[in-house]
Amino acid sequence: MPHEGLEYIKLNYTKPDAPATILFVDQNMPVTTGWEFIDLFDKFDVRIKKLFKIYMLSSSINNNDIARACANENIVNYIVKPLTDEKINFLI
Repeated sequence: MPHEGLEYIKLNYTKPDAPATILFVDQNMPVTTGWEFIDLFDKFDVRIKKLFKIYMLSSSINNNDIARACANENIVNYIVKPLTDEKINFLI
């Protein structure tokens, strides 16, 4: 669940040896939307946030959704589902 993920980040990414991490956030998660997750993530200290490369996932091709994700400093890019091996290899 999204809140458990945020709690995990809070507990484990304040350590000096915390790893850089790629995080895929689905725009339409149950309980908490991807946008709500990003809003909560934004409250973390900058030292935590800089360890993450966040990609927003969605089946939506709505230009407003894409523009909103691209305008958010916490989101590296917006990826239209399905997430394929080809798309992952491109990111790496």
